[in-house]
Amino acid sequence: MCILIVVGVYACNLAGNGISKDPEKWGQFGDYFGGVLNPILTIFNLVLVGYLTLKISSIEENRSKNIMYENVRPLGLFSFELSKNSLKIHLHNVGIGPLIINEFKTYNEIEKKEVVDFYELINSLSLPAVYAYSGRKSSDQNIISKDGFMKILEISITEDSNGFDYSKKLKIFNEIREKIGGYKLKVTYTDLYGKLIETKEEDLNQINVEFR
Repeated sequence: MCILIVVGVYACNLAGNGISKDPEKWGQFGDYFGGVLNPILTIFNLVLVGYLTLKISSIEENRSKNIMYENVRPLGLFSFELSKNSLKIHLHNVGIGPLIINEFKTYNEIEKKEVVDFYELINSLSLPAVYAYSGRKSSDQNIISKDGFMKILEISITEDSNGFDYSKKLKIFNEIREKIGGYKLKVTYTDLYGKLIETKEEDLNQINVEFR
């Protein structure tokens, strides 16, 4: 394009003179051509080299960041262990870096109710204490190390009868299980650098199964 412009300007100004057979004229044309075109090409090359340098640098920087993120990427998975008289809900980190919980919600869509943790939910039922339970509290640290796990909830019937026979304790346990089954878990977590990785939702209705 630059060459066409330079030649076009020269031709427009000297079109009436025809094509010269004088070597000196052609030498002058070469001087004109080189004197005008060389600075333009030099500037163009500098701009192109600068652009390519920045582009390559940006690509390398992004690739380095992606490698850095992948080397610490967590992966959260829920696990459920359910028997006739016990229930365990855990959140495992099977990734290659620590899992940082950014948001943890326990909610019931139908009742439009949200609880801070399962302690609040179970205590609100006001049932006889024929069970032992533990799990995550809202005040707990929200970090799961690589290959580690967090106890969301562990509950089981206690051996001490407290005046209740086994069938009565099972009935109370099933009431608790049915109530928990109406809720959902929602966990949003990030990696070590604060990059959002995933939002996981788990319907707890799956724990409401019958045992014979």
